[in-house]
Amino acid sequence: MRQCNRIALVVTGSRGWTDEDAVDRRLYALCGSSRHAPRGSVLIHGGADGADSIADSLVRLSYSGWLPEPTPYFDWLGPGGGPVRNRFLMEKLKAYRSATYRCFVEAFSLGTSGTEGAIVLAKAAGFAVHITRPQEAERDA
Repeated sequence: MRQCNRIALVVTGSRGWTDEDAVDRRLYALCGSSRHAPRGSVLIHGGADGADSIADSLVRLSYSGWLPEPTPYFDWLGPGGGPVRNRFLMEKLKAYRSATYRCFVEAFSLGTSGTEGAIVLAKAAGFAVHITRPQEAERDA
């Protein structure tokens, strides 16, 4: 099966993530060092504060070609909502993989259980995962 040029990207990250430049650098790199993703590329995220909302704002304001796809928050599940949302994110990405999208996971981690859980799920599903931690974000600046 031939892979299409479009990107399906899950952004997951700690709610306390504030480094917009680190998120921007990763999006820029995924777009081939430009601000233009292949038309029809999708940004999938959990809709939380931090890296999710930063990535959503960046693709809406500074990039072309992206279609943001926030995921339902599942807050009605209480503390169990995070793991359900993470599984939902990976299932969406699997669907895009079956449609021959190039699939990636970008994790912006402060070591929180939700982000680390998403990383485990993504790796188990066979997705390419890039993890940025605060010390790496500072070094790459």
